[in-house]
Amino acid sequence: MKIIDNTDKLLADIESKKRDCLATACAEVESTAKEICVKKTGDLANSITSVIEGDTGIIGSDKDYAPIVEIKYHPFLRPALEQQWNRIKEIFTGGKG
Repeated sequence: MKIIDNTDKLLADIESKKRDCLATACAEVESTAKEICVKKTGDLANSITSVIEGDTGIIGSDKDYAPIVEIKYHPFLRPALEQQWNRIKEIFTGGKG
């Protein structure tokens, strides 16, 4: 009986699934942040984007005033993450746990 080593394929599949889950989770939080963000002109909401760097999803805005709005006036990033927390857990666990 021949033993076939599928370790590399398995690891690649896990990495691909992890990246898909991370992208989906980021998209959910990004969408929620855009919904709850204050909208005087819509520029801030339209500037909210997400990127994946390695094992990290980054959601934010390139507007200089975004941190001030987030910290002082009307938080939109942290609340978006908090609102989507259960959904994020579902995404990564396949709805289990």
